[in-house]
Amino acid sequence: MKKLVIFLTCLCLSFNIYNVAPLAQPATNTIKEGIYNTSNLNLIQDKIYTVQNVSKDQNAHIILFNDHQEIIQYMKLLPNSEKQNLLPIKANYRIVIIGNADVFLA
Repeated sequence: MKKLVIFLTCLCLSFNIYNVAPLAQPATNTIKEGIYNTSNLNLIQDKIYTVQNVSKDQNAHIILFNDHQEIIQYMKLLPNSEKQNLLPIKANYRIVIIGNADVFLA
């Protein structure tokens, strides 16, 4: 009986020793409706980023403004859209997202 208690105690302790992280990690590059400076998002200059609407039922409108406040790109993303390329990003650009969608930026 004593061996059984010791065995069960060791077994319970061994399960609690290893903390396993969940496999599904939340998307950290997901942004919502708003106005974003590319410098605040820590985006690399002259890199081509992709955007994707990861919402299941909401459209997203994305507008990219240059440093002279001129629209240089507009796109409408349907729910669960494919990845779309943005133009190369500069330091003073602004990204505007309209709609209650979650947009993944990579």
